[in-house]
Amino acid sequence: MHSLPNRQAARSIGSALTHMRTEQGLSIKQLASSCDLPAPRLEQIEDGESLPSLTELQVLCRCLDTSAVELLRIGIRIKEGA
Repeated sequence: MHSLPNRQAARSIGSALTHMRTEQGLSIKQLASSCDLPAPRLEQIEDGESLPSLTELQVLCRCLDTSAVELLRIGIRIKEGA
């Protein structure tokens, strides 16, 4: 089971990934395919059920043409309701 900070981080990263994916008009299947990740794994990450590995995070950021720092900034803004 995740500790509270890990659950919060997982939700924040998941929300940011969902936001960026939908902003780019991609479905989960499309993003998963372009990143060579299983769609169920991407769903777990987006739903905040699991933190991505560093490799998964790098691949997702590359596929979404963003950086991990920007992804985290978006997650914080979403969490704060901005």
